[in-house]
Amino acid sequence: MTTHDEIRNLLGVYALDAIDHADERAMVETHLARCDECREEVDDHRSVAAVMAQAELAAPTDLWNRIGSELESAQSRRRPRWSLIQGMTSIAAVVSIAAAVGLTVLWTQASRETEQLRDQIAELQAGIDQARSELQRDPIELAADRAAASGTALEVTVGGDIGTSRAVVLPDGHGWLTNVEFAPLDPSQTYQLWAIQDGTVISAGILGSSPGTVAFQIDASKLEGLVITVEDAGGVVSSSNPAAAAWLAQT
Repeated sequence: MTTHDEIRNLLGVYALDAIDHADERAMVETHLARCDECREEVDDHRSVAAVMAQAELAAPTDLWNRIGSELESAQSRRRPRWSLIQGMTSIAAVVSIAAAVGLTVLWTQASRETEQLRDQIAELQAGIDQARSELQRDPIELAADRAAASGTALEVTVGGDIGTSRAVVLPDGHGWLTNVEFAPLDPSQTYQLWAIQDGTVISAGILGSSPGTVAFQIDASKLEGLVITVEDAGGVVSSSNPAAAAWLAQT
């Protein structure tokens, strides 16, 4: 059987409505129904808690002395002054624990928010680094890569005896010859790009003797092939030379 003293050990927690187990709460309430002394102690606990709440846990330094003096003059009190002080100490302990738990929760939340902020800063820094890297790149190569990443561009390999390259052509006709791995020519010669459009061969650009990424413009809706020839420096209007590299659309 639960003793009177065991019940008294729970009164401070009960007064703060901090007993989680229903059986323990019912046991305390059953005891209070027949014990005037414990009911009085619970009332004292609640009075002290109310005072602390109103003072926002910053009670005047002489509060405890004034409460003690009032208790000594109150004839209706049937328990010694030290009992109230003990009850106040119990409540203070519970409040301290609650404050510690609250601080722990706040610290955990702050740590989580700090970590999220660090992640956001890291992502921002990565974006800045990528932007700096792109600014240092050849703008024509950057445009070609962005076109290829758009998901709407035609990407084909233009290859032959001279080597290979990648052609990227957007639906609006903007195109790029990139990843060029052609054998270098004598400076007196040049590579020239031709587009086959609706059965007609037209010049799409002079590439030079050792080309890198090159931009060009064609009619993408009529494109049937891309051809590269070797010509004299400066290029020609029309060519009778054989294709050094080519891509032909399948018909």
